[in-house]
Amino acid sequence: MSLAASAPAWARPYEPAAARADASIALVAQSTAGFAMLAVQAALGPPITVPVRSPVALVAVVALGGGTLLAYLGLLGAALAVPMWMHRCYRNLPALGSRGHFSPAWAAACWFVPIANLVLPYVAVRDVWAASRPGERWNAALVAAWWVAWLAAWVLLVTNGRLPWHGYVDLISTGLMAGAGALFISIVHLITRGQTRRAAALS
Repeated sequence: MSLAASAPAWARPYEPAAARADASIALVAQSTAGFAMLAVQAALGPPITVPVRSPVALVAVVALGGGTLLAYLGLLGAALAVPMWMHRCYRNLPALGSRGHFSPAWAAACWFVPIANLVLPYVAVRDVWAASRPGERWNAALVAAWWVAWLAAWVLLVTNGRLPWHGYVDLISTGLMAGAGALFISIVHLITRGQTRRAAALS
């Protein structure tokens, strides 16, 4: 796909982001499943007792341990896969007739910059959505819902030890993390599919 003469220096011809999207979705899904397990354990599971003296207590320990491993290992993998997916999607913007607010490198790196990562990843995702699925009015609500859930979950996770209603915070924060993960899986899928269709229509 040819690029306009006014395209930025970092612009490249369109390249599919499907492989990077699949890796991101798989890892976010793993983390989402883990946080969902933790939320169910916090809501319905019996208290953890050590040593484990009953099958019910064993189920609780497995749910807590397995959920924690799935949640945070998936989150760690997604911390690598998602910025790579974002870089590819952002680099495709000029080929799709758009540009966005950042360079692809900054769209990927902003996830790791303290303070800036409270806002800029949301802006970057909005940019790629607007270019990949133009004219879809409901995009703002979907992307905003994901970002609010994500930020709220992290605020509760960080402040959990300082709050008196510890058990409820565990339930709400893990539930929000699972919800944010589910929303982000939808966003990655829809953006990637939108870029593929738009690139085909413009070629």
